[in-house]
Amino acid sequence: MESRYRDADFRTFWGGRVLAIDGSKVLLPDTEDVRAAFGTIAYSNGKDAQIQGERPYALASALYDVLNRVALDATLGRADAYEVDLAIGHLAHTGPTDLLVMDRNYPSYRMLAELAQRERHFVIRCSTASFGAARRMLQGEGPDSQVVTLTPCAAQAPLMGQLGLPQTLTVRFVRLRLSTGEWEVRVTSLCDEAAYPTAGFLELYHWRWGVETF
Repeated sequence: MESRYRDADFRTFWGGRVLAIDGSKVLLPDTEDVRAAFGTIAYSNGKDAQIQGERPYALASALYDVLNRVALDATLGRADAYEVDLAIGHLAHTGPTDLLVMDRNYPSYRMLAELAQRERHFVIRCSTASFGAARRMLQGEGPDSQVVTLTPCAAQAPLMGQLGLPQTLTVRFVRLRLSTGEWEVRVTSLCDEAAYPTAGFLELYHWRWGVETF
């Protein structure tokens, strides 16, 4: 572990650091070298969606300890980089007692399998476009905490085999009611409801914003 943590005087939750991963597009200086290195993203006038031009962008990705306000790793990828690929690169800077927290761009089977392979704990917000169990829970179906076995879709299964990643995952889906009245569903490796009660996941929602402001 980094020297800044060796005196053990740092904040934890459920026995580990809370490390958030997030990515954001960054507008870059418009030069030929920058365009060649990072690529561009087309933009429109926002009205009739006609393409007006292109600007060079990068995808910035960070691994951030939200309780102790420590940046552990950061990457600047190409404009067309995949957030999950950059997130996987951050895992080398994490440990087995850490709790990885991510937003709804990240809950793919590949991401969960990479975390499981490394024995990393995670809590990831789900969207209606993610897993079937999450979609049903967001519609109000079933209990607020469910342990589910996931398998990759037919298109993903060969890649999981090539990468040596698990073909089945046992995870827990947790549904929470936010102060706005909206439902939120998270997928997590913390399957023991007695040790990790559903209500505790609400705190994680607020802490994750630390990586956004960073």
